[in-house]
Amino acid sequence: MRILITGATGRVGRSVVEELQGEHELVAFCRHPSAKPIKARTFLGDVTNLGQVYTAMAGVDAVVHLAAFTSVAVAPPDVVFQTNTMGTFNVAEAAANLGVKKVVYSSSGSVLGFAYRTRMFIPEYLPMDEAHPLRPQDPYALSKWVGEEILETITRRTGLQTIVLRPPTVLTPESYAEVVPRLLKGWISSGSSILSYVDALDFAQAVRLALEDDTIVHDRFFISADDALCPEPVCEAFPRLHPGTEEMAKALGATGSPISSARAKRILGYRPRHSWRDYASLHTTGKGR
Repeated sequence: MRILITGATGRVGRSVVEELQGEHELVAFCRHPSAKPIKARTFLGDVTNLGQVYTAMAGVDAVVHLAAFTSVAVAPPDVVFQTNTMGTFNVAEAAANLGVKKVVYSSSGSVLGFAYRTRMFIPEYLPMDEAHPLRPQDPYALSKWVGEEILETITRRTGLQTIVLRPPTVLTPESYAEVVPRLLKGWISSGSSILSYVDALDFAQAVRLALEDDTIVHDRFFISADDALCPEPVCEAFPRLHPGTEEMAKALGATGSPISSARAKRILGYRPRHSWRDYASLHTTGKGR
């Protein structure tokens, strides 16, 4: 396939390019030139510019839409919401009108509403899955949920195949040395944390599986690691972060992720292979990843 990847030079995008290169012809669409070359034809542009999206997308078979502002820490709230929603709208519109077969969209585990929340609430059950209510409170999570709705709408209108992937915190190979120790040290002070994560290489695997599936018309999947990003038994730690979850947290056991990828495993064949625990073991023995 010829595949357009928006945000291809970003942290997650590079892992997706690595997963897909060699088997597919890749086209990268990004806002800025990359300091590190990638094996893909590159278009510089902005997903909020519909004309630029059309130009980059011409002749492709599928689109992986990763480009987005990831929080209000990197841009003002209105810019985050407008960029993410209009970017997804433009990608969906261009894909439908150009005869693209499939769009794989990177949403976020933030749509559950725990990240960046200001009003507290607790899960209805654990581990959370695709049936759990979505309660976004911040512009980023809301923009990701709206993006999901945009894709389902375009599928309803045109029959374009769309698959939504919802990763929680994504850890890239180069971020492990700095990010994991900081998260493990500060996890208990973060009242918005739900202790779920996914390795970027595992998320890239899910992207590939979504591209390869030829049966799904529209669906949405959580993509997480099997274990939690927590140095203590999760069944004890989670209620300390979220009082009132003492009974439901027992289902997590010592290491279970509060977000379940069971549907992605069953339908897509997703199998997470990487854990922060493996990294920690390598780090303590002096080996690199």
